[in-house]
Amino acid sequence: MACGSSGDDAKDDAKSESPAASKQGGKDDQEEPQTPEGSESDGPPSDGTDSGEGATEVTGPHPSAADLEKAAVTAADVKAAGYTVKKPSASDMEGMGEEKAKKPACTPLADLLGGTPTTPEPAAKVLRQLNSTDDEATDRAPAVFTFLLSYGEKAGTSYVAALKGAVEACADGFETTTRSGGKAYKEAKEIEAPAPDAGDEAYSYELAGDLGGMAVPLDFHVVRKGRTVAVFYAMGLEPGAPAKVPGEAVEAQVNKLK
Repeated sequence: MACGSSGDDAKDDAKSESPAASKQGGKDDQEEPQTPEGSESDGPPSDGTDSGEGATEVTGPHPSAADLEKAAVTAADVKAAGYTVKKPSASDMEGMGEEKAKKPACTPLADLLGGTPTTPEPAAKVLRQLNSTDDEATDRAPAVFTFLLSYGEKAGTSYVAALKGAVEACADGFETTTRSGGKAYKEAKEIEAPAPDAGDEAYSYELAGDLGGMAVPLDFHVVRKGRTVAVFYAMGLEPGAPAKVPGEAVEAQVNKLK
């Protein structure tokens, strides 16, 4: 995500510095670098204890990286919704995790912007990019990314709770730092979920980004199902373009989770 560009470069920066660093129009025939597999019996590196109000404790082994690969949404799963799926390449993944929040309370939001959740850190993760198959709508269609995060016991519910707390604490906006400079987000707020009944727990929020004076909405939909957390992230790439996570894609992905 680029928030320091201006003029016509803003759109290109937004595409190239997104979590997958991928451009719209990619296909699903690229190879993804191997993700280290998580342990089948041990919990994730960090488990957390605050499960949030109404959260359900989930016990048992967390999904491995191989499990997440099998569960990741495919082009066939979202074809009817008008999307195809791309696996990010190694070069696409460069720069992930560089964005850091200046305000500690906003760390969960900044980490997810960079595709590197740390509160708590998942045992394994996979990433996909969803692209519109409508050539006429491609320029205005949002860039959509989905993460599958593997957690054990209470960590999944703790992660959702951490995001909720960060949105409340950073409602008036926050700033981040990167190797190339700083970025600013003017607002964080809870929004209506595109698929509120999907999974065991769901939460949606929006960040108001700023690319060289151009307002860029960033919508996130987070769904926990069992020991897996699915994150859907949509970014508007044109002035006035929507950044809505497609509910059909959410349901297609969550239906594949165990």
